[in-house]
Amino acid sequence: MSTGGALTLAQALSDYRAMNSALIGQAYSDLLEVSKSNSNILTDLQGSVGSKKPFVIKQDLTKGAKDRVNFAVAAALGAQARMGTQQAVGYEETMIQGSWSVRIDNKRVVIGWSDIVAQVATTGKDWKEVYAEMVGNRMGQIEQEDMLMILKKRALGRNYVRPNNKGSNAALRSADLMDTPTISRAAGLLKSFGAEPAVLGMSRAKRPIQKYVLFGTDVFLRPIKTETAYLTSVQQGDFRGDDNALFDGDYQFWDGHAIKHWDVVDHDNPGPVGSTILPKAILGDAITQATSTFTVYGGGRAQASIANPSLYAPFQFFPG
Repeated sequence: MSTGGALTLAQALSDYRAMNSALIGQAYSDLLEVSKSNSNILTDLQGSVGSKKPFVIKQDLTKGAKDRVNFAVAAALGAQARMGTQQAVGYEETMIQGSWSVRIDNKRVVIGWSDIVAQVATTGKDWKEVYAEMVGNRMGQIEQEDMLMILKKRALGRNYVRPNNKGSNAALRSADLMDTPTISRAAGLLKSFGAEPAVLGMSRAKRPIQKYVLFGTDVFLRPIKTETAYLTSVQQGDFRGDDNALFDGDYQFWDGHAIKHWDVVDHDNPGPVGSTILPKAILGDAITQATSTFTVYGGGRAQASIANPSLYAPFQFFPG
């Protein structure tokens, strides 16, 4: 099995077995992890505890499957101070406390042996390499959507910022596009909350680059590129030549924000397409009834042609 970039040295599986049989599992795990990371758009935004990345990976938990890990938080003190000889007993401030938790579980992606054999015959790869790539890609997608879903579930009304100052999602219209004034309002809100910019990398001077992160799909962010203020900024403040953001398709920093765009690619299996933050679905069986209750099937193909259609949830990203 060629492990490629998964390990420092490229070795065949037989070479690892000859050197040390205990390394077989490690080589396989590394390849699975690489495949998973390559299919998660948020990989670059993950880091260990203390890395100041937007997403923190905590690996030193002492809990096991089905255990709940609780993280307690407490607000800062805010009561009026007692003056001079004023009584202190009975005037203690009650801390505003809260907590959030995660439950540890195992997620398994199952592939039939016949399908693995078919992939081996098609690609010429070792079966373990085929399995690691297929499962790693799917687990990376699941991890990515879980991360985006928790951001949506944890959102509070006081930290919502919508284009054109709209007060609710229902009030948004097709003309309410993402723009630089919305980014500036978000920056002001973040600073008032005391939000600390994330560390995105290191500069040439070996100093950390700290920015807020505006993450979104390309279809959501693209209207920014048509704004006069943004275009002028890119023309005057970005690199000259082919490296300019206008030519390479990237985005320039704006008001302390690094803009990270995501080109969502719709796959060809019957599962959900789009993303948690861009829910889409392709109609399956044709709708033949118009006046009575009917069932809408997704997946882009007739249900009769899908093996185990209950395994797929084409509408899982939609609200409700």
